[in-house]
Amino acid sequence: MNRDETEFVTYRGDRIPHPDEQRRSIHELMKDMPDDLAEIPPHMEAAISAYCRPIHDAIDARVAADMMRDPDPAWRKEALEHVNRLRDRTLASQAAALLEDESAGVRCSAVLLMRKLRCMDAVPIVARLLRTDPKKSVRSICAFALQKLRTDEAFEALIAALASERADDEYANVASGIVLALRDYADPRAIEPLVRVAQSHAVWEGRYHALRTLDDMGYRDARMPAALDLLESDEPKMVELREIEASIAALPGYVPDPDDPDYDDEPEEPGKPYECFDSVIARLRREISPDTG
Repeated sequence: MNRDETEFVTYRGDRIPHPDEQRRSIHELMKDMPDDLAEIPPHMEAAISAYCRPIHDAIDARVAADMMRDPDPAWRKEALEHVNRLRDRTLASQAAALLEDESAGVRCSAVLLMRKLRCMDAVPIVARLLRTDPKKSVRSICAFALQKLRTDEAFEALIAALASERADDEYANVASGIVLALRDYADPRAIEPLVRVAQSHAVWEGRYHALRTLDDMGYRDARMPAALDLLESDEPKMVELREIEASIAALPGYVPDPDDPDYDDEPEEPGKPYECFDSVIARLRREISPDTG
């Protein structure tokens, strides 16, 4: 579609390009950016900002409320993302109704919004979606949301989902998301399920994140060295991990920007140096068996 053929939906007289057209326009602005750049160059960032700002300015709370009722799921998803940006809690109830939308993309955006606004009333629906939604993308986002929407019901849903989630590569992100969410609960009831994952999960990433979560919780157990041995026995994975961690170590410590709409009100230790997994393994072995060292 050419830009002069773009279809616009009008909300209260404001002409706003369809979300698909917005994505195409931003892609056009970025098409010449080399793949190996670590961040968007300032001139491209300025061009994207110049394109997006009038759209953002045109979408206030009333426009977003209208969009959430639109029959096109792309508009409903766009509305939720703008409510996220506006952090407007007056729209939380209307947004919560989209948790069970027919579109998986809309459900994901609604769950993320509940997390951002800390809508504890949404926990029962998010917990149910974690257990029953047919889309693994939605289940993964639900685990991410319940990391912050912490209640007993949320914790129990995470434990139940960890036991029932399929253990294969296709579903590794869901299981890893559940494991990472449990870290923030620091609940001793999570220890045995996490140890089982660390010892026997079919997917390397599941075992890896379970051990990291147990470490973050301060847990030490005589069963952990065998789980560490199992991880290290997969040499291709360890090589891949070391390459990834070398890239992470080269990055500066993350410092959140409160003006960024994606900023989380509870940043995870901004600026904290990244501890590579080889260091974690060596430290755990010393702490579990002091004579190993």
